[in-house]
Amino acid sequence: MGKAGARLTTEPNNLTGASSFKFSGLANAKTISITPAERGIVLTTKSRKAARVSKPSKLFNKVTLTRDFRRVANTIVKETTDNFYRPDLQKAALAKWSLIYRSQKRAAKSS
Repeated sequence: MGKAGARLTTEPNNLTGASSFKFSGLANAKTISITPAERGIVLTTKSRKAARVSKPSKLFNKVTLTRDFRRVANTIVKETTDNFYRPDLQKAALAKWSLIYRSQKRAAKSS
């Protein structure tokens, strides 16, 4: 980090928000994004099919996951590591899911 502090970015499909090639949603052909939904999350991955890469509206595969914590975590592991997609992003994806789950649990309790 140094004297300048952390370099952050707001680009889409960046799991951590860190400005680095590894997490970049624009520079990589395969990316993972986790965004909160009403209940659960929306898991977004880039399509690997050649026919869909040139069509921006069909480029992303979006799946809404609304089950319990363990099943959503297992789905994230299957989509990243077991699917040979981006195993290096598994830890960051599970960390983000954990934060979102905790925040939704708190919000439901206070309502």
